[in-house]
Amino acid sequence: MKIIKRIWMVALATMLVGVLIVGCAPAAQPTPTATTQAPSPTPTVVPTPATIKIGLSLATLQEERWVRDLDRITQECKDRGIELLSQVANMDAAKQQQ
Repeated sequence: MKIIKRIWMVALATMLVGVLIVGCAPAAQPTPTATTQAPSPTPTVVPTPATIKIGLSLATLQEERWVRDLDRITQECKDRGIELLSQVANMDAAKQQQ
């Protein structure tokens, strides 16, 4: 009985090691054939300016940096034909999350 149990344990351990070795081996790379084509580059889809809309929520305009940033972002969006939706929360977190 002990011998059969030991044989089973050795067989299971051997199978486990075999599964681990096969499972951890690097995946086989497909070999190129005459029918294999190189992947074509995917075209970049640029939405029309009428479909682009950007939302900007600022905590405050009490600092010069935020005023300057808002002016620059507004001008850039206008130059590119992008609709900018901006709001200033005046340090009100609930308003900023709306």
